[in-house]
Amino acid sequence: YCTDDLSSLYFATPLYTIGPFSDPRVGSASGVAKFLYGGGIPIPNIPSNQFSTGIDPTNPTPVQLAVLEELGPVWGVAWNRRNRYLFASSFVKRHSLLDESKSGIIYKIDIAGTITILVDLDTQGYITRPTSTTPCPDNFPVSNCLHNIDILDDRTAWDDVGKAGLGGLALIDYSDHFYLFVINLYSQHLIRINVGSSFNIIQI
Repeated sequence: YCTDDLSSLYFATPLYTIGPFSDPRVGSASGVAKFLYGGGIPIPNIPSNQFSTGIDPTNPTPVQLAVLEELGPVWGVAWNRRNRYLFASSFVKRHSLLDESKSGIIYKIDIAGTITILVDLDTQGYITRPTSTTPCPDNFPVSNCLHNIDILDDRTAWDDVGKAGLGGLALIDYSDHFYLFVINLYSQHLIRINVGSSFNIIQI
């Protein structure tokens, strides 16, 4: 990314909070936030154009783009400069609730924080999680068996970390090539999604 104007250059990153969504500190916490590249606390004896956040988590000040409860945990993030929105991909993370039905979702998040679903790969036949014939207990925190009843313990999710959901995202935007690439952690395949005028999905 090239620009001389750092005053308007933002970074976006996923965020995670431990606990159930019934805890308002968790349910309303940021799932994706952005912050200014030029923000932060200057550190002495380094060039003035380099910054560090030091130990103050409010500096640079983050701007919430998505609430954690709306998304669940996401990992891959890619910026669509044509249409000015982020893509974000779901994945399984211990201690951070992901509804089983969302493990294959790639979201679109615009700069105003409006969230829509680009695609649910599971419904397209690209399975992103193990299936179980054993019913889950009614008192699980979400309607699936990906997580423990006690989310602070959450040993149930241990085996699926890195093996279920989606991994990193990469966007190719060149001339008439407008492709989003994502890793299916469950099948260990690379998937190419045409996000241009003719939407289609290919497993590579």
